[in-house]
Amino acid sequence: MKAIVGIFFGTLLLSCSTQQQPQVSTGDNSRNALDWAGIYAGVLGSDSIPTVIHLEETDQYYSEYTPKEGKPATAKGKLEWNEAGSAVKIGERTFRVGENRLDLMSEGKQPAGMLVKLDNPLQEKYWKLTELFGNPVTTAAAQREAHIIFKTFETRFYGNGGCNAFSGGYELLEHGRIRLLPAIATQMACSSGMDTETRLHEVLQQADTYIVSGDTLVLTKARMAPMARFEAVYLR
Repeated sequence: MKAIVGIFFGTLLLSCSTQQQPQVSTGDNSRNALDWAGIYAGVLGSDSIPTVIHLEETDQYYSEYTPKEGKPATAKGKLEWNEAGSAVKIGERTFRVGENRLDLMSEGKQPAGMLVKLDNPLQEKYWKLTELFGNPVTTAAAQREAHIIFKTFETRFYGNGGCNAFSGGYELLEHGRIRLLPAIATQMACSSGMDTETRLHEVLQQADTYIVSGDTLVLTKARMAPMARFEAVYLR
């Protein structure tokens, strides 16, 4: 009889212990529940270094740190998520992943800076030129790739026409309109690609409207026929 009572109470205690254990959902962390893929920008550190980080759904990242002096430091690799799915390690830095934000964590596990997810699909992407005035653009073996990047900081664009690098300011207006300020370009002479470069600069002088559809950017004047078409190239 004592043996039966002991078995009964042992079973009861085991049942209670099992019921008290919390059930952990696999979908309630940042990695599974948030739309974290995208482009984040902000300034980090005591030196307020402009920083841009691309997070891809494939768990790849591309980061760019731009010091006040010197060239931008870029890196790319695979994201390292923590076991809780709440933070990622990018290079030597750890960021807590929140709703449309990345919080840089200090050694004391306190936020030391924040990057905000960009909501304009035009900015901080490498746009490769694929078409000019309805004609496809190809890149010769010894030729630079024609492209443009609209940077968030200081609202400037940078690119290459196939031979010469160029840069200028821009202003985003309402209803998909854009104002491109005159670009400054280097003055190198190349054996190929000069026609493409000349026509691209015609576009930059005339375009006043941009349309982004998925991975395609179109520059037009007054929303008429596309003057230039670009394709987004990631993790450059």
